[in-house]
Amino acid sequence: PMLLRRRYVVVDATGLIWDDPTVFPFSVAWTDLAAVSTDTATIHNYNSGDLNAVHLVLTPATHDFPAHHKQMAPYSDDHGNYVLKLGGQSGARDEIGQAVQRFAPQLWQGQTERSRRIGLS
Repeated sequence: PMLLRRRYVVVDATGLIWDDPTVFPFSVAWTDLAAVSTDTATIHNYNSGDLNAVHLVLTPATHDFPAHHKQMAPYSDDHGNYVLKLGGQSGARDEIGQAVQRFAPQLWQGQTERSRRIGLS
């Protein structure tokens, strides 16, 4: 049997909260961030249909961010950002984007979409 593990992202006036049952939950204040964006990679597969991988990308405001947010270390990338996997639902991407634009519009950097094809054409 497969159990569903839901991840929750709560966005409010103070920042965002990440609640994932596989790791410790954490929160990040808007003042700790320089930018927020989403990234969607779509794989077009002619055999099984399209698959999406949606990510929330957080860019720290200062160089000491890692020291204050040690629980986020597993999400760091090679560019100094923190990338949170949202799954395959583009609706979640849109809702989070709208919430960030409402509560921290100065941080919102928009959505990036990439795609590639696999399978027979």
